[in-house]
Order: sequence, then C-alpha cells, then structure tokens
Amino acid sequence: MKAIHKDRNQRFANANEMLRELEKLERSGETVFQDVSKYVSSVLKQPEPAKPTVFEPKKPQVDNTSRPKTVIRDPEKKQNKTWLWLAGVVALVVVILGIVLNNFKQESKIIAPVQDTTRVEAPIVDSTVSNVSAEVPEGMILVEGGTFSMGSNDGDSFWESDQKPVHSVTVSSFYLGKTEVTQELWKSLMGNNPSEFKGDKRPVERVSWDDVTEFCNKLSDKEGLQKAYSGSGDNKVCDFNSNGYRLSTEAEWEYAARGGSKRIGYKYAGSNSIDEVAWYSGNSGDQARDVGTKNPNELGLYDMTGNVYERCWDWYDAYISESQTNPRGPNSGGLRVFRGSGWLTDAELSRVSCRSYGSPDFRDRILGFRLARTRLIND
Repeated sequence: MKAIHKDRNQRFANANEMLRELEKLERSGETVFQDVSKYVSSVLKQPEPAKPTVFEPKKPQVDNTSRPKTVIRDPEKKQNKTWLWLAGVVALVVVILGIVLNNFKQESKIIAPVQDTTRVEAPIVDSTVSNVSAEVPEGMILVEGGTFSMGSNDGDSFWESDQKPVHSVTVSSFYLGKTEVTQELWKSLMGNNPSEFKGDKRPVERVSWDDVTEFCNKLSDKEGLQKAYSGSGDNKVCDFNSNGYRLSTEAEWEYAARGGSKRIGYKYAGSNSIDEVAWYSGNSGDQARDVGTKNPNELGLYDMTGNVYERCWDWYDAYISESQTNPRGPNSGGLRVFRGSGWLTDAELSRVSCRSYGSPDFRDRILGFRLARTRLIND
C-alpha cells in the first residue's frame, strides 16, 4: 500500500491526500470501507514536524454569456406580461394625445399685447362748448377723451429728465389730423413752399409757430369755420371753444400718440418696433419722407413718431405731479413745445413721452405740424 510504502517519497503526503484516494477507490468499486478513520487513525495521531499549507485550486469561472439560458415559460406569467404590455401602449398613446391637444390649444390662442395699466374713462366733455360737429372732418380722426398717465420715469439723460414726474391727465374728446400737413395742402392755401425736401406728399417743414397759426385761421376761413386764433406775436390766444383749426395741446398730442382710449402701451406710436411706424435716423436716408407710408397707431394716426417734429400750442414748462384736466401750459414763456421726433432722431429719443422745444420763430427742415379741432356738442 502507498500509505506504508518503503520509499517515503511514494507515500501519501498527508492524511487528506490518503482520504481522497480512498474515496476514489470506493466510488470506482475497487474497495469498500465503513469507517475510514480506523485505517488512518494511526496516521492522524502521529505527530508531524510541520503541517504543510494546502492550497486548493480555485474553481474555474464559468462564462454564462456563452451558454444559452434555460427559460421556464409559465403561461400565466406570459398572459400577465401581455396585459402589462398592452396597458403600457395604451398609456403611451394617451400621453401622446394629451401633448398634441395641449400644443394645439397653445397654438390656437391669440396672445394679446401687454395692456396699459392706466385708466380709460368715458369721453370727457367740456360743458362750455356748443355748436354740434356731428361728423368727423375729412382727413381727421376722432380722439375720444379719457384719463392717462403722462410722462415717463425711464431714462436719466438731460433730454429725458423733463418727462418726469409721471402725472395723471384727463383730456376731452377732439379731432386730430391723420397725417402731418403736406406740402400740397400748404401750397394750395399759402401759395408758397418753404420746405427743404420737396414733394407734394411730404410734410411741410421750415415753418414758424406764427406761420402755422396763420395757416390754421386761413383754412378755417376757407371752410366757413370760426377762427381759433386771435391777437399777434406772444399775445396770440386760442379759443378752444371754436370749431376752427388749431394746434393740439401737448397733453392732447401725447394722449393721441399713445393710442388714446385704445392704447396698448407701446414704446413708440403704434409699436415697440420703431421701424414699423417711423422714419427716423436708422431708416430715413437723412430726409423727410411721404406721410402715411408707415403703419399707423391704434387710433389710425400716422407718423406720430418720426418724419418731422410737430408743433403744439403750449409754452414749454416743467411737469407737475398733481392731476390735471385739459392742461394747456403756462400763459407765457419763451419756448414753444414740439412733440414726436424727426427723420434724423435716434430711436431712444423717439419714444412717445419724449419732449422738445424751441423759440416760436424757429424754422427748420425737421419741424412741421399737424391740425387739430375741438369736438363740439349740444348744450
């Protein structure tokens, strides 16, 4: 036997090796044993100088990826998975339909522009005015009266500081020309054309304040209306109860430029994009253009921003914070108000709140005017 072989090198190295050998013999049928311990007890009991460390080989790692998986199919589980799959498809279809319907609703909405938060009141009527003017005069727009916030708190430059403080102003209804007065109309009445940029449909310019008020009285005479102006020079006065042609007040002008009772709150007269509504330094080509060729504002008024500045009735003065009704400026002064902007004005100084001024006899190629009339009613 190997356990007691004469040659020590042929013997078992230890008890564990002998046990493994006996187990192999038993499985092969070559030997049978009931109690292995009795055969090896003497070996186990013998002291050994030092038990060697036994390193058992690691079991090889099995690569399951190369072996087909055994799948046990359960009919009931398969049916459950089918229902779950169908439910998932239905849920996905519902979500997609929801997204499509929501997008359709969003696209069908009409998004309204930001509304001006200032009050719009019923037209204000001056009870002292009589002699009904029932029809809107040709070439003019009826501006229904109301209350608005005049001025602006935006901007800190010298040219913007006089727009403050913002204050509440109420104006009565009045008529205002759709466009600036053209050279064609001026020539037909005055017999001359002082303008630098010639063109029948271009605005008349290079006219003084006295030139303009004289034109208003002549046009009133021609149409059989009561003259608005009397006196001369700095002593000239305006009868706001007459039905004749006149200049707008500064408050009337700004109210109309903002859109009156139809105002939306645009930065310029009719739009937040100046190119849509105005001839200014960015698109004019350094000259005045034909009137009414840009988009109008909410009231249907053209060129309230750009083309040429427009003269107003008022003497220039600083704003006050108190509320006012039909303000017409101070009784005297040295400078008359211009409003709007011109073909050489930058966009930032063309906002509807911007103010300008100059002496009454100032004439320039950037300065014209627009006609106004008081709306008259029965007593």
